[in-house]
Amino acid sequence: MVYLFLADGFEEMETITAFDVLQRCGLEVKLLSITGKRVVIGGHGLILKVDGLFRKNVVENAQALVLPGGMPAAKTLLNCDLLRQALVQHNHKGTLLAAICAAPMVLGEAGVLKGKEATCYPPARREASAGRNGGGRRERDHCLRSCRRRSLCLHHCPPPRGQRKGGRGAPRHAV
Repeated sequence: MVYLFLADGFEEMETITAFDVLQRCGLEVKLLSITGKRVVIGGHGLILKVDGLFRKNVVENAQALVLPGGMPAAKTLLNCDLLRQALVQHNHKGTLLAAICAAPMVLGEAGVLKGKEATCYPPARREASAGRNGGGRRERDHCLRSCRRRSLCLHHCPPPRGQRKGGRGAPRHAV
C-alpha cells in the first residue's frame, strides 16, 4: 500500500499525478488527511474526498509514504508530530519515502535527510537543509526520493517487479 498525505492547500497536480501514475503501475494507493477532515481543499480550490484519516499505526505496512507539496499544506505536514514519527519509523524500516516540491522540508525536520542527498523547491530549501542538497532537479538516495517540482515526479523509480499492469502506454516510472 502506498499512502499520500494531504492537508488543505495541497498542490493538486503533484497529488493527482502521483496517485494516477502509481495506480496505473498496479499499486494500491490511499489518500490520507492529516487534518482530521475527510475532505481537503487544494491550493487552487480542488475539493478532494480522501480515503481515510491519518492515525497512529494506520500506515504500519506501507510500501511507500508520499508527501505532495503545496502551501500551506507542506507547512501543515511539517507541524504534524505523528507524521514525523511515522517518517522516522519507516525510514528505519527502509520504506520508500518520497517528497515533492516543498514537502522535502518535512523529511528534513523529521531528521530522515541526515547524510542523504535531497532536493527541494528553492524557497523551501532552508527547512530541508538537514540533508545534502544534491543540486539536481530530482534526487535518489537509498529509500529516499525527492524532486523540486511537480513535472519531475514522473521520473523517479520503476514500480516493484510484477506489479506493473497494462501494456503499451502504461507508465514506465512511478514516484
